[in-house]
Amino acid sequence: VSPGDKTITLGTGTDGVGGTLLPGGTATTSNTFTLTTDTGTDVIQSVTITLSASSSEALSLIEITNDAGSTVYGSQDNPTSDTIPITLSTNTLTATTATTTYRIRITPKSHVNMPLVPGSTYYVTSYISNVRGTSGAVAGNDFGASTTTIFVVDNKSTENVSQAGITWTSRTSAADNFWYGV
Repeated sequence: VSPGDKTITLGTGTDGVGGTLLPGGTATTSNTFTLTTDTGTDVIQSVTITLSASSSEALSLIEITNDAGSTVYGSQDNPTSDTIPITLSTNTLTATTATTTYRIRITPKSHVNMPLVPGSTYYVTSYISNVRGTSGAVAGNDFGASTTTIFVVDNKSTENVSQAGITWTSRTSAADNFWYGV
């Protein structure tokens, strides 16, 4: 098969409902996408994941998995950019004439690796922005505001800190004076 003999179609999967992730939380699916070919089989060599602005600094791991989440095809530890190329070398990810669903899975950083309280709130969206196969041209896309799941990695709330062994209690100021020390 010569390069360009088939077309790989990248599509948007059925994304779940977003939510709030706490620092140190478990791996969570942030996006689903589909792959299919117009003829035969193509081995996918790499994908590029695009995240919302500055959200990579909240993540300790980003992975490409099968739909069940039981097979990891490739991953990136501690991403340093919001555009993440992932070489798929752990297992073989293929596109065939049957539409197959895959997942982007994110894991938030732990409290120790996040900014100190009051910290930040990160709104994480993700999608596949590029696919590279062995022989096919790529068509289609995996993005759209109505299908992107938004997760909030919240390291700003004081109730999250109690999970790191610290308990915070909100208090009202005794007076509106100029305070020089406590």
